[in-house]
Amino acid sequence: MDVRSSVADHSEDRRNERDRTNLTTPIEQPISLQDTERTRILSPPLRPLSPSEPTSPLASLEDLVALASRSPLDSIQREMSFITRLRSATLDDGVGLKGHALDRLRNPPTTPLEIDCKKELLALRMLEAVEHAPEDTFYKIRDAINECFATAIPSFEGTKDTLATLTGIEAVHDDMCVRSCAAFTGDWADLDECPDCGEPRYNQEKLQQSNGRKKVPRVQCTTYLLGPQIQTLWRHQESARKMHYKHNRIREIIEEIRQSPQRLPRVYDDVFTGSAFLDDLRSGKIKMDDTFVMLSIDGAQLTEKKASSVTIYTWIVLDLSPEHRYKKRYVLPGGVIPGPNKPKFLSSFLFTGMHHVSALQKEPMPLWDASTGRLFDSFLFVVLVLADGPGLISYSNMVGHGGKYGCRMNCELYGRRITGSVYYPALLAPNNWVCDARGDIDPWSISASSSARYVEKLKIVMGSHTLASFARNRLETGIVGPSLLLGLQPDKILGIPENFTSELMHYTGANMPSLWVNLWRGSKTLVHATDDVNTWGWAVLQGDTWVAHGALVVAAHEHIPSSHGKLPRNPEQAWNSGYKAQENNVWIYGLCPGLLFGVLPFEYWQNFCRFVKGIRIMHQCSITPAQLDDARRTLIDWELEFEELYYRQQKNRLHFVRPCVHLTHHLAAEAARVGSPICSSQYPMERTIGNLKEEMRQPSNPFANLAERGLLRAQMNALKAMYPSLAPSKDERDPTGSVSLGGGYTFLFKKDKKSLGSLRECERAIILEFTRVALVRIIRWARLKLPTGQIARSLWGESLNTRCTRRSRNVKILYEGEDRFAEIFYFVQLPLVLPNGDFHEDETSRMALVSIYSQPHAAVLGLSHGQLVSCSHTGDAALRLIDVKTIKSVVAMIPHKLTPLGDETTRYFAMEKLGLDVLRIGGMDEPEETGANDGLVINEDDY
Repeated sequence: MDVRSSVADHSEDRRNERDRTNLTTPIEQPISLQDTERTRILSPPLRPLSPSEPTSPLASLEDLVALASRSPLDSIQREMSFITRLRSATLDDGVGLKGHALDRLRNPPTTPLEIDCKKELLALRMLEAVEHAPEDTFYKIRDAINECFATAIPSFEGTKDTLATLTGIEAVHDDMCVRSCAAFTGDWADLDECPDCGEPRYNQEKLQQSNGRKKVPRVQCTTYLLGPQIQTLWRHQESARKMHYKHNRIREIIEEIRQSPQRLPRVYDDVFTGSAFLDDLRSGKIKMDDTFVMLSIDGAQLTEKKASSVTIYTWIVLDLSPEHRYKKRYVLPGGVIPGPNKPKFLSSFLFTGMHHVSALQKEPMPLWDASTGRLFDSFLFVVLVLADGPGLISYSNMVGHGGKYGCRMNCELYGRRITGSVYYPALLAPNNWVCDARGDIDPWSISASSSARYVEKLKIVMGSHTLASFARNRLETGIVGPSLLLGLQPDKILGIPENFTSELMHYTGANMPSLWVNLWRGSKTLVHATDDVNTWGWAVLQGDTWVAHGALVVAAHEHIPSSHGKLPRNPEQAWNSGYKAQENNVWIYGLCPGLLFGVLPFEYWQNFCRFVKGIRIMHQCSITPAQLDDARRTLIDWELEFEELYYRQQKNRLHFVRPCVHLTHHLAAEAARVGSPICSSQYPMERTIGNLKEEMRQPSNPFANLAERGLLRAQMNALKAMYPSLAPSKDERDPTGSVSLGGGYTFLFKKDKKSLGSLRECERAIILEFTRVALVRIIRWARLKLPTGQIARSLWGESLNTRCTRRSRNVKILYEGEDRFAEIFYFVQLPLVLPNGDFHEDETSRMALVSIYSQPHAAVLGLSHGQLVSCSHTGDAALRLIDVKTIKSVVAMIPHKLTPLGDETTRYFAMEKLGLDVLRIGGMDEPEETGANDGLVINEDDY
């Protein structure tokens, strides 16, 4: 298709509009808030509309236990054994906490933490200060203090003992197989060798030397139990008030629904806005005093040169606001499973932690709210389980993504295959393929699964009497065996598969970029023996075109702000060298809509822009119902169009329709069900893995060291929650020399006083027009911190800093009621002029002198589905003074030309950060300090 004629026509509708069901389902009945007879209540609790609570389809295990006992598969019997033990868990059955630790859980302190001993407090402050340094650093400081003041500061080990005593948090160790097959828990607790490979449990040399008396485990995995960590979050007024977010936000949501004609939340910005949570709240399944958590699990490689796989899981506390819950000090460590291999029977490794959770779903956990003095009981409610594809399979016990029903949400879409055992979730049936007579699938007809449907299919699988019938039933249900989540209390989870959702980080950062690049590069991995890559009109990134594209990516580096994350390396040189998720997010979703204009054939470029539009919406932390419906239409249209353009219903291209293409179908629906996908992504987990790896000091035993770092993290986080003055949050302190402007805006150093007469004439005229009176001097500022966590810089400030290699002076602003883009010359404090012409003594106007870019090229904007925003820089002709609080975010303005349209002038396309909220979801802000890192990205290896 000719690009120029397409712009002239500006016609992009490729099919008739079909009738569609709205994605967002209104709340049929309002959820009522009624007063309670209880006193000292934080907020009135939510009451069910009906006194009867529906019984969960997952409630009874009797039928499943009976089926498992007759199953010919040992794996099903083994999984049911762990599940039944979990379901019957109690705090008193000897697993996890014991003795004093258990008594403290049941009888938590009901007074704020006080540390009377100044030496202990000093030692704890030292420990916090050197948390990321080697142990020797602590001793050097301690020895210097002891020598100078003739005092006795506790030792490193003594300080750690004090920390454990104050927090009540301890590690629970379970023996495990040296090959990472299984942990010796549950039915395997008394075994002396691995139930899978037969490796001995104990050190045989020490066992023989002691005549069997000294049993030293060869390897252990570590669990940090959740209950004690949550109790510490309530023990200080400051952290307790942060835990009130859940109550306050739910009340707001209910009021929004009451006032909405559509009976919908105003925005989907948290799990609490999703239909799954609200439905369970209305039914009475969810209680307001429950503590809501998400479980996140992922694997990592500790070193690149040898096998060092490790699995880590964490807990995210949803009672905290998104502004806090994803930060390092509030992400609670759950456990460390050492390698060198990936865990084979994950249920055995998670048993201790899940046993503790299950017990606290039956016996409530006492919590003391320091902000109100209220002691109340709280059950643990596990809302979601977050993992990548392989990790989720370990929890769900469903088939992988190559199965016939391979969707991670176990939806009803069946896959197609030509040969082999791998199925692909194509909507359109291959042409002339008599073995697949089901025809095309309407994407709007695909239904989600449910707990009731899951139990029906699970019984079919577990009722298989032969291996052949099991293989057949597994194929037709997508289920391998019972999920470990069946072991939790059914009224304290959303359900199975309702507890599983989409995973945005791996999807956008790895899976889809891999598919796009392999298609555009004409990768041999995609070319079937009967296909010809020369017929692939989209395979354009080859030869000199690929080299030129890589050079353009590098040339864009200086225009990309540091807040946008890791700079993408030259993909032509580095694509096969471990390209990071952050690099893909900048390259694929930021640069490619502009750099591939006129390179990709028009219909393929437009299809890609349609995809980017939908993904950008799904990366928002706050999504309106209208945006959500728009995203679903966009992504489903893209899914069908993708198959029409690339797969073309050819049998030898069926494998183009990877599982990640189908996952696109669920993104918007999952946002309506459990809130914005970015709020349930793996970004916090990746951040946790990254900084735990940073804290390791290349020990001889990296796994044991990592487990120690995890325990110290859990204990220090708890201490900071109970004793906040130990380590005030950085976001609670304004940097030296800064001026807070309110609303999350802060002027940051550098500043100067500039004579008005020394300014350029055009600048002086703009300022005089604003003040209306003559000034002698003005105060210029170089930088402004925004509510997004980004730092907007200025042309003046960046010209003074030779280390600043990435421009952060281009911003998105609200100007005359619409979004525009501008380059900041400098920020300025101007005196506020009173009507009588006098200056206000105490107040000033906080302004920015900017040059506003032109309006975007309208036709290109429309054809790109709003993803290529191409503007001209109009220089001094568009010089304006704007209020700094009209600045919304920092953006990149990348030079380019609309050569396919015959326009050779230099223009700039706007590149906004994908998922700007990922800054806070990842638990990080852009650093405020100047110096060696100014203008550079920090912690580049986190993703």
